[in-house]
Amino acid sequence: QHDKMHVWWQRPMRTLEAYWKALEELSCELYQLCVNHISSRAIPVGVLKVLINEFTMRQSLREAWDERRADKIYQRRISAEYRPVARPLFDDATATGNDKKSEARLLKDLKTVIQDLTVVLERRNHSIKAVKQSPKNEASVQAADKKRAPGSSSIEEKSKMNRKKKTKQRLVEQ
Repeated sequence: QHDKMHVWWQRPMRTLEAYWKALEELSCELYQLCVNHISSRAIPVGVLKVLINEFTMRQSLREAWDERRADKIYQRRISAEYRPVARPLFDDATATGNDKKSEARLLKDLKTVIQDLTVVLERRNHSIKAVKQSPKNEASVQAADKKRAPGSSSIEEKSKMNRKKKTKQRLVEQ
């Protein structure tokens, strides 16, 4: 009944829902990629952090909309047939993310998705720390330093030398 009352609103809503569906399909695809490639370095840590933040924001917006629709003003003053409908329509029973692409989307409740991505991020951070702290890594860095030509130096060393020169020049000028 709500849709029948607001005919002018149906076309923009269909367009918006098409955009939403595309966003959900791409989000689900990216989520599956991140979860399936936990040990891979194909997904940068920055991407995982952005996904976690965005899914958290999306979850809070969904909860806020549900709270608004559950407001007592709608329950008391407006009969059920004229109340705003829940849009977009979620069907959590079929939203698995493993279906064909046109139907792949995330569940309405994104808490498990956020937890999964957080676990992936923690594992990635742990593996990055392990690589940085490994003796092999330190040895390879030292070997690379030895291979460097005697006259060349790293950017950090050059900037230190420039600062020292500037400091000496200031002292001489004074």
